[in-house]
Amino acid sequence: MVYIGIWGMHKCTIETIPFFLIATGGIGFFSKSSTLAQPPITHYMVDIWWKYIRKAETALYFIEIVLLLFGSFWVFKEFKPHFIPSADPSILYCDKTVYYFAFYYLVAIYFVFGIVIIWYYLVLCCIYAMLLLEHRNT
Repeated sequence: MVYIGIWGMHKCTIETIPFFLIATGGIGFFSKSSTLAQPPITHYMVDIWWKYIRKAETALYFIEIVLLLFGSFWVFKEFKPHFIPSADPSILYCDKTVYYFAFYYLVAIYFVFGIVIIWYYLVLCCIYAMLLLEHRNT
């Protein structure tokens, strides 16, 4: 993501889309790497420092969610931008690769989120049905 965002900085006059890709990729890298580094670090860390690391990790995830919401607004607002640079500077354009990467990244995130929500409600419905059957049998 970071690479495509940097590559697209000069290929997009819609500056928010490459910024979204760079910021989300960078913060995502740091938040995921801090989560992966937890087990080896745990043995060497003092409890006081561990609280600060947890707070920093929470802040990174919060910023990532905020960027996801802002990025959704920025990318979906510009749906189907001009892909070819124009002589008129008022016409905004963006490279196809940069725009479609950001667009399909967001679509994939929301698709997975939707599947998780549906699965969660199906599990809740199954648990509720099992409790109802158990209550009727007693």
